Amino acid sequence: MNNWLKNLTLKQRLSFPIMTFNLLVLLGFQFISYQSYLTIERENFISRTQILAKGVGSNLSAPILFNDRLAAKEILSALKADERIVKAKLRLPDHSLFAEYENKTLPFSAPDETEQKYALQHGYHIGKDNLYLAVPVTIDGEEIAQIYLAVSLQQLNEMRQTQLEISLLLIVILVFSSFCFINQIQRWVITPITELNKGIQRLIQGDTHQPIPYNQFSNAELYQLTLGFNNLVTTIQQRDKELRAAMQKLALEKSFADEVVETVQHALVVVDKSGMITLTNHACQSMFELSSFQLFSKLLIDILRPSERDAFERILENALVNNKEIKQLTIESRAHSKEVRTFQLVSRPLCHQQQTLFAIEDVTER
Repeated sequence: MNNWLKNLTLKQRLSFPIMTFNLLVLLGFQFISYQSYLTIERENFISRTQILAKGVGSNLSAPILFNDRLAAKEILSALKADERIVKAKLRLPDHSLFAEYENKTLPFSAPDETEQKYALQHGYHIGKDNLYLAVPVTIDGEEIAQIYLAVSLQQLNEMRQTQLEISLLLIVILVFSSFCFINQIQRWVITPITELNKGIQRLIQGDTHQPIPYNQFSNAELYQLTLGFNNLVTTIQQRDKELRAAMQKLALEKSFADEVVETVQHALVVVDKSGMITLTNHACQSMFELSSFQLFSKLLIDILRPSERDAFERILENALVNNKEIKQLTIESRAHSKEVRTFQLVSRPLCHQQQTLFAIEDVTER
């Protein structure tokens, strides 16, 4: 996959996302529009049929009460006003057939038991070829019969087919227009950039910078790009010289600072918030009889080994966590050959580094 992407030309890399994006946008838009349109049409389709069936059902109350099957059949025949209705059956609560209407010009597929139950529970069920509706006939809120309708979905399927054809036509138009657009981009952008890239490659292979000619580009933006590149190379070369001079000066200053720190007779220790040693000077080796490598990542309190450990731990935590300075704190320690020594500590918080500097002096003899 990665090799395939690397081998793509600039035109292909530019064309692929444009085509993909346009196609995905169109497909998403068409899918949403298609689903919304069909949902609205289906709901309208069901609603109109239900309204017609309820209107017919309101006139069937009297024939059912008087057991007039002929009148009920004539009333059901009013459903022929909707040419989509294939069949209508009026059934009594005992499921016996009371009257029936059928349009024999339309195909009819009888619903199975599952489809009938779904239609009774939800009022309708959409099958493959027919819409099945169950509309109750009521008197004063009491159901006295049910009208079972089968409605042809031919018109709805034709709408669906028309929408699919329109979507395909739009996709073809999109592909053609994207192709034309990409060709124009190649003429306006890709070809000049390719020439600019060749100039940059020639620059990379050479020892010194050769300004890329820009008079061959007529586009104002590409002219500015080429001119800017030439100026950028000149600026980088100048700044590179300044950076090397600054780094040399910084190295000299660091060497001087390290030399000053190493000449300090006090032990200098830098610790982090957890009390772990991160930096020491040479004086620490003679004071604690440990090298800088051995002292690194050790806890300061473990190196000092104060006699009153709990009290010193509270002072140390206050200095590290709350950035409080320690001014000439004197402690007794067994850090040197297990002999009791007296150390004097001074601390300063290094706020920018989130660490603390300790200056430790052995004042045992004094």
